[in-house]
Amino acid sequence: MTRRVNSYDVARAAGVSRTVVSLVINGRADKYGIARKTQEKVLAAVSQLGYTPNMIIRDMFLKRREVIGIGGDTATPDTATLTNVIKPALTAAGLRLEVGTMADDPHP
Repeated sequence: MTRRVNSYDVARAAGVSRTVVSLVINGRADKYGIARKTQEKVLAAVSQLGYTPNMIIRDMFLKRREVIGIGGDTATPDTATLTNVIKPALTAAGLRLEVGTMADDPHP
């Protein structure tokens, strides 16, 4: 089983600190005067390693939630339609949609 790539791996590959990786990934590098060349090194490492931020950990750290959850029987056309209708709007608003099934719930 392979280990998930984390921001420390990106920092090591780019030759920068994890703080710099965080600033670049979160779009705050310019505000803190991180050189363009350094930003490019970080983004290249992100791409090369296939890094994707763990959004659950990120939300916990930032003490905010950017997830909307829907629970229901995902096999029904209504749930699929609802998901297809609201997902683009949520994505545009910077939110993520999580869909969970309750079909096996013994207490409907």
